[in-house]
Amino acid sequence: LKKLDLKKARANIPEFITKNLEYLDISCNNLEEIPFWILEQPNLKFLNVGSNQLKKLPNLSHLPLKTLKIHKNIEISNIPYLNLSIEHFNMFLLPKITKIPEQVLEMQKLKIFAFGQTSMCECPPIYLLKNLKWLVLTLNKFKSIPNKINELTNLEGLILAKNELEYLPESIGELKNLFFIWCKY
Repeated sequence: LKKLDLKKARANIPEFITKNLEYLDISCNNLEEIPFWILEQPNLKFLNVGSNQLKKLPNLSHLPLKTLKIHKNIEISNIPYLNLSIEHFNMFLLPKITKIPEQVLEMQKLKIFAFGQTSMCECPPIYLLKNLKWLVLTLNKFKSIPNKINELTNLEGLILAKNELEYLPESIGELKNLFFIWCKY
């Protein structure tokens, strides 16, 4: 078994003996913790634990994740150490997060990053994520985004909706691959 989709299963999630899982979606199950057997999946590349009741995340750094979705777990206040080779990270609607962990800014393979509806008022130095293609910064309290955003030369999409932005930096005009910006308030 390589792919297991238990989204909205609303039943006890069984313990699986398999070590071949590559894709696991256990979102929308009212889970309060991640089942331990998930941490024993050496081939897991995709993990969606979004829209649960998680209070904390275990250390996931040993998993070869490429995609991690932890969105809509409103009690999470800390992000543990993660695998730096993650390419898609969704941490949307985590209102207790007050800053982006330094390790996230070290994820040089990150291509899609969504964080919004957090308690952050200041935009982190997202320009450090050089390989980003899509950046979603919706529903924060940012008044500005870093002028160095032009360093995200691979950026194709930028979603800034529902922030308190006073202006957009002129450097956005230097992004040659950018074809989509959404700034609606």
